[in-house]
Amino acid sequence: MGFVSLTLEEARMINHDTKELKFKVPGDGAISGLSPVSSLLTRHTAPGSWFPTFRPYTPISTPDSPYITLLVKQYPNGRASTHIHNLTPGQTLNVKAIPEFSYKPNQHKHLVLVAGGAGITPMFQALRTVLENPEDKTRVNLIYANKTEADILIRKELDALATQHSDRFTTTYVVNDTESTDKSLEKGYVTKRILSKVLPAQLNGDDVKVLVCGPPAMLDAIAGAKGGRGWTQGRLGGILKDLGLTEKQVHKF
Repeated sequence: MGFVSLTLEEARMINHDTKELKFKVPGDGAISGLSPVSSLLTRHTAPGSWFPTFRPYTPISTPDSPYITLLVKQYPNGRASTHIHNLTPGQTLNVKAIPEFSYKPNQHKHLVLVAGGAGITPMFQALRTVLENPEDKTRVNLIYANKTEADILIRKELDALATQHSDRFTTTYVVNDTESTDKSLEKGYVTKRILSKVLPAQLNGDDVKVLVCGPPAMLDAIAGAKGGRGWTQGRLGGILKDLGLTEKQVHKF
């Protein structure tokens, strides 16, 4: 499948630097049909530039939705994020679907999701895929790290899922802001102690899978850097290697 143009229908700021954008899937009655967990490679050529900018974003919408919803954090000097933030309803964005992680119901007994900042998007897609399937009995633990409590994206939606599926889904929020008075938050960074609390005692083969998505420094500390230009997994390292997981048990976004 090549690039297609999606028309922006709605956009709203959900915190100080992140926007939620809702794009209509072209065609009457059409749905996104994206396989879980997939990303969209966006393409934009700035005025006066010879070469396009490509950036992947993971939708938070479901495959059966007639819309594709993105959460996009704007970064200083970020050409792709700034362009997308500046889009207004009626304008279009060029995208191409790229499968990221192949998931099948009950493929694993235990799924651990480790996200940092905007890295929550593939985790939210994975969460909905698992929890909204009544036949899928996979247990899921989410560790979600941010600078401050105000940076926690889609917390309301995550907490709602945790309440609705309390028998098999838990959340752990981690903030760098050690002055926060919220006792429900872990303070500092994602550590071996925090990861050990949610990992099963027995790390047997396909029984457990850990997905990690976040800033490069966080990814490196937890699972080791991705290889090449980020398109390959690279060697497993960091805390997860120290805890005894194998490369087959970890997927880096």
